Amino acid sequence: MDYFALQPLWADLLERCGPRLVRLKALVAVDKLDGPLLVQGVGGQPLEVSPLPSWPGGDEGSRLVLITDGDDPVFPGQCLAAFRAELDSIRH
Repeated sequence: MDYFALQPLWADLLERCGPRLVRLKALVAVDKLDGPLLVQGVGGQPLEVSPLPSWPGGDEGSRLVLITDGDDPVFPGQCLAAFRAELDSIRH
């Protein structure tokens, strides 16, 4: 995945989750990097993005974890599904 193609997706995800986002953490496979890109965010703060030199544990699959506030158990899945749909649209 191209680093610059991901930027609007992160912005959309943050906007979609809004103030209900407590924590975001991702390891993402990015073109031209040997290791993953570590993406971290805490409620309303700008995302911190840093490359890692290698994949932890040898598993090279991208992953994303969201922790959200509130009683709606469906909300995090909706945010992730929308992110995934956007990701799929730029891959094809």
